[in-house]
Amino acid sequence: MRIIADNGDRFNRRWEEVAECCRQATGWLKPKSPATFKISDDFVERFGFDASGDRRQRSVVNGRAIMTERHTGGCLCGAVRFLTTARPGPVVGCHCSQCRRQTGLYYAAVNVPRPALSIEGAEAIRWYRSSEEAQRGFCGNCGSALFWQGDRSAEISIMAGAFDEPSGLAFGHHIYCADKGDFYEITDGLPQYAVNST
Repeated sequence: MRIIADNGDRFNRRWEEVAECCRQATGWLKPKSPATFKISDDFVERFGFDASGDRRQRSVVNGRAIMTERHTGGCLCGAVRFLTTARPGPVVGCHCSQCRRQTGLYYAAVNVPRPALSIEGAEAIRWYRSSEEAQRGFCGNCGSALFWQGDRSAEISIMAGAFDEPSGLAFGHHIYCADKGDFYEITDGLPQYAVNST
């Protein structure tokens, strides 16, 4: 069991969040006095509170609480800001000639489900159709590369460098390595695929 003891106003605010979370998810009514209470590991994992009472983002889907993650980011000038509510996939380095021409080196991006992405300042985004099957989104003000969207994909790629830190991102592998530039080598020891990884 994990113990959360009363330490003043911060605790009382956390207690209110815990109680509201329980009420919404299970119909449980909070006791009148928080004082000291115990939170089981199962509760922490299921409802998203850590040992200090801090709460991760939680959503209710079909009446059931599920865990989500919040990650934010944006372009260089700040005209475009985004929020994802899903855990990003691993960072993928794409070494194709299009990605190299757009970024100057290679494209480092993560995938998230389309519905998990919210954008502020979408009117500043310009979309360039770079092939018959995909388009690239960038800020029309500062030129920051932000998104890659395959027409038939349920996911959208977001440039890893656009995320606010700490990002929690980790590099996974490299794709289109057969097309990489002749002025650098890939030496990080991660998997390399001549074309795509799928």
